[in-house]
Amino acid sequence: TLYLSAKDAYVQALGLFTQELGIQVRMSMRSLLDGLQKADMDFSNVVSSTVYLRDMKDEGPVMSLYGTFFKDNFPSRTTLQQNFDDMKSEDVEQISFIAVRQPLH
Repeated sequence: TLYLSAKDAYVQALGLFTQELGIQVRMSMRSLLDGLQKADMDFSNVVSSTVYLRDMKDEGPVMSLYGTFFKDNFPSRTTLQQNFDDMKSEDVEQISFIAVRQPLH
C-alpha cells in the first residue's frame, strides 16, 4: 500500500508555480504519477483519492480533467473544500492518493 500525501502544483526543482487551475491539476497528477512510478505502480493502482479544493465552484472543471487520467476503474474519491487557513494562497487544489499493488497469482 502506498500513501501519497496532498501533492500540489509546485515544481521545486524548477521553482515553477502557477495559479491556473488546469495547469495545477495536470502538474499535481504528474507529481503523483512520479510517486506511483517510483513504487512500480501507475494510476490503475489508485484505490482512493481525496481532492481538496479552495472553492467548490472548481469541482466540475477539476473532475473533468482528473477523470482523463484514469482508464477503466476509477478510484473512490472524496472531494472537499479545504480550510483557507490551511492552504497556501496560490493553491487552488491538492490531491492525495492511496494506491495498492495487487499480488501476483
